[in-house]
Amino acid sequence: MIFYVRVKINKKMLKNNLTPLLRQYLEIKEQNKECLIFFRLGDFYELFFEDAVTASKHLNITLTKRGSIDGKDIPMCGVPHQHGDTYLAKLLKQRFKVAICEQVERQDEPIKRGQKEIIKRKVVRIATPGTMTQEKELGVGNNYLMSISKKETFFSLAWGDISTGDIYVKECFSEHEALLKIFDVNPSELLLKKNFFKKNSVFETNKNITLTFLGEEFFEEVSAKEALASIYNSANSSFLKDLSKLEIQSLGFLIKYVLHTQNKKVPPFKLPKRENYFNYLKIDNASKRNLEIIRSLNGEKEGSLLDCINFTKTSSGERLLSKDITQPLIDIKKIKKRQGLVDFFYKNYDYVKKDISELLSIVPDISRALSRISLGRGGPKDLYSIFLGLKNYKEIKKLLKSIDIQQISEENFFYFLEIDNGGYLRNLINLLQKSLKEKLPLFSREGNFIKLGFDEELDELRKYRDNSKKVILDIEASNRKNTGINNLKIKYNNFLGYFIDITPSSQSIMKKYESEYIHRQTLKNSIRYTSKELIEVSEKIVSANFKILNIENRIFESLVNKVKKGSDLIFKVSNIISRLDVSFSWASYSKKYNATKPFLTNGKDYDIEGGRHPSVEKSHNDDFISNNCKLNKGERNIFKLITGPNMSGKSTYLRQNALILIMAQSGGFCPAQKVKLGICDKLFCRVGAGDELAKGNSTFMVEMIETAAILNQATENSFVILDEIGRGTSTYDGISIAWATIEFIIKKIKCKALFATHYHELSALSEKYEELENFTFRIKEWQQELIFLHEIVRGSAESSYGIQVAKKAGIPEAVINEAKIIMKKIKSKGLNLNEQDKQIKIEYDKNTNDNFIESQKTIINKILEINLEKVTPIKAINILYEIKEMIKNKN
Repeated sequence: MIFYVRVKINKKMLKNNLTPLLRQYLEIKEQNKECLIFFRLGDFYELFFEDAVTASKHLNITLTKRGSIDGKDIPMCGVPHQHGDTYLAKLLKQRFKVAICEQVERQDEPIKRGQKEIIKRKVVRIATPGTMTQEKELGVGNNYLMSISKKETFFSLAWGDISTGDIYVKECFSEHEALLKIFDVNPSELLLKKNFFKKNSVFETNKNITLTFLGEEFFEEVSAKEALASIYNSANSSFLKDLSKLEIQSLGFLIKYVLHTQNKKVPPFKLPKRENYFNYLKIDNASKRNLEIIRSLNGEKEGSLLDCINFTKTSSGERLLSKDITQPLIDIKKIKKRQGLVDFFYKNYDYVKKDISELLSIVPDISRALSRISLGRGGPKDLYSIFLGLKNYKEIKKLLKSIDIQQISEENFFYFLEIDNGGYLRNLINLLQKSLKEKLPLFSREGNFIKLGFDEELDELRKYRDNSKKVILDIEASNRKNTGINNLKIKYNNFLGYFIDITPSSQSIMKKYESEYIHRQTLKNSIRYTSKELIEVSEKIVSANFKILNIENRIFESLVNKVKKGSDLIFKVSNIISRLDVSFSWASYSKKYNATKPFLTNGKDYDIEGGRHPSVEKSHNDDFISNNCKLNKGERNIFKLITGPNMSGKSTYLRQNALILIMAQSGGFCPAQKVKLGICDKLFCRVGAGDELAKGNSTFMVEMIETAAILNQATENSFVILDEIGRGTSTYDGISIAWATIEFIIKKIKCKALFATHYHELSALSEKYEELENFTFRIKEWQQELIFLHEIVRGSAESSYGIQVAKKAGIPEAVINEAKIIMKKIKSKGLNLNEQDKQIKIEYDKNTNDNFIESQKTIINKILEINLEKVTPIKAINILYEIKEMIKNKN
């Protein structure tokens, strides 16, 4: 059994108790206390002490030992170097930070310095949840690193994805607004000072965000400005003048952390975008969750809006589509610009479908490949990804230009213009095509990735290397003939290089040629020699391999520099491909589900004919019932109050109208026959029930918090959806809250609203307010069964039909019958709640007693009917069986 050691580093331990290797490990660990250490040891990354115990548990790998201290074993575990990225990804997804410690010199160099010297090692990268770049570490979506700075009551948030180069900044005017934005972005890692928020328990309950607390030196304004200036060239650095001091601080803080973790390297970031609160349709986190925009309520992608409309072919396209539907636009010109591209693909769908699908499907994630290369983490495959992306962009552009370009508006024409006026991209494509083989290694250190004919010196060395096999075979044949040893062979290993191998029985023959052959090694079944000729040839071959690798890596670095120089253009190509992919995806969705192009206005319009829920329609395509929704009369917004039983379609109807709005303002087409919408500024959706027990909030409290947010933030241009407000408390409290909420929305906010409720009494408000219209979902009662028609009509429901729905759900018949009796008594007497409870009990007890007496009478009469003198034994048994069944049924 292994007992792991909790190590407290001290000078005595470093000097006496541990080997030089473990002392080196602990010195590196001391400098990176918050990280697990991936300590390179030959072909493995090893971990020791507590790191080993932690890693073995979370990676499910074997825990071993290496030496001991104070009588206890020192734990050790390791992962193969070539599979390091796979294990690293697992740790990062579990919110660990890992310092990658590599050997920074060759195996023979320590010997030159002294007998007891060990290989130098250095941390070349700190991998954290917010700085992931490898495909194995990342999903399709963005992976954001966020920093936050504060002055008095003002906050500045900066967040970026180092794998794509996207970077944003936003100023917030309160802690509440800052917190909302943090959870809206949902970064993988948040950088902040210690004790930054007065109450940070909100983060402690959110396991998706890793908190990284850093020292004051990261927040210093001068160095922040220097960090920003260092990554943007002079042509682009003018944007700094437009930033506030707080924005510079948060952006610089983020860049300095990237430099710190990436060994002073930084990816080619795009220019920071200032996120303006007024640029997008505001959808709070609760509404995004309730509407299942990116993930369903159970956390799965399947069943979400993104899942049902996503026909993108590229990773970058899916990221952009996800961003579009979580941040729909409010600028009608920009929306129509997106619509124009979708319409272009829709009209030319049959012509472009096959070719553009094939071209897009083989476009790699070039922005992520560019990031890896810039950080020194990329390889030949990343260069080829960039080549393939640029090449396919040219083919896509050629395809689209073959169509009558006049079909799309002038605003969209820029997507097809030549962005490469100087020919840089064209030359880069040609260079990469001439230099790179098609089958490529992951890392440049593996070699053999440059094409024949690209470099003359490289070709000559390869020719020598490739002919060396024949040279070795000739030497082998010559030595056999010279010694007469027919089983003599020339072999190779990393330790001896090339050597002559004979069996022990031939040793006596070799002694005759001691002047020609040098003994190297004696083993049980073989004896090994070398010769001057073999040493010379071996050195030439090894030297050739070394030179080949050096030349290939020199060419690789040259190609990388060329690519980095064109990073701005490569990002533009990536953005264009992503937007084209999203537009073609919308067209594909529209063709499959018969979606229509919405007509957008700056007025109060909200008129949908034959609307459908995109996600529900996907799983119920054949039998989905479409519905209309009109929420305006001229320039006046309408409040639509919807009553009806559960399962009739209320929640689906509410959500579908919100989702149609999102799709329209995202620039897409909508699942309806006709859509005419005025631009909304905010969308609120309060549906469903759920608690936040970890925060001490009950279901009703969550309901009230979300409702409060709506009532405090909605404007006349907003769209509000409320489902079952007040149901989490007593009937009288609930109906009072719902009533007051309706009046507040109609009188104070005056926005478009859909309000579903089981409180039928609220229908009376239509007599008081012209803006309120009553609607319900049609149902049919047939043979005491409910049939849901899922069609919305004017009017209000006579009942919630809760008992009938309970019956359909399989509630026992006895419960259903008693419920009907109780309901009848409540309706006939109009009882208040306290009296009602008493009366229900009296009626229930009385009813139960009456039923019991009636059951007794039936059984007694059955027994009295038996003629004991004439009944046969078989008939008596049958009668007894009947009585027994009667008793069971009555019970």
